[in-house]
Amino acid sequence: RLAPGHDLFKLVCLGILLVHRAHQTQTVERSAWPVSLLKKIINIRELLMNKLHWGIGIFVCLLLLVAGLERMAAERVEVVELHTTDESGEDQTTRLWIVDDEGFQYLRVGADGSGWFNRILSSNAVKLTRNGETIRYRTVLREDKSNRINALMQAKYTWSDTYIGALVGGRDDSIPIELHPLL
Repeated sequence: RLAPGHDLFKLVCLGILLVHRAHQTQTVERSAWPVSLLKKIINIRELLMNKLHWGIGIFVCLLLLVAGLERMAAERVEVVELHTTDESGEDQTTRLWIVDDEGFQYLRVGADGSGWFNRILSSNAVKLTRNGETIRYRTVLREDKSNRINALMQAKYTWSDTYIGALVGGRDDSIPIELHPLL
């Protein structure tokens, strides 16, 4: 079996060498054309592989840069921990941004939803850790406050909100989640 690319190249080179050997045994005058052709093919292959390796390296570096910027952007300002429970009863912790407005705390989810958002919808209450204090809350979806909460998030998280918003496709249809403490 031949692997794509590499083994096919070896097979072509072997064919050229066999032609060269056959040519050597049939003529007294030994021509160097197959060897020079083989050297040219090898040089072209090495050049292409070098460019391919550079391309892959640049692509990987760009991916790492985007991922690193995303992590830095996500964690550079206040981050809270939302504690929810999944369908199997396992505790899940999600790190999120938070803003305060008119006496309430707000989380925000994108219009396409999220695992933590689905867990909130299926639960009566959640726990949130902020500044080392964990409190239980009831959640209320406040789609009417989307523009206000987006503006507050942008003001608080600045370029981080812009950068991550660009990565996830914008904040236009995001859903604010108002937190009401349970006693």
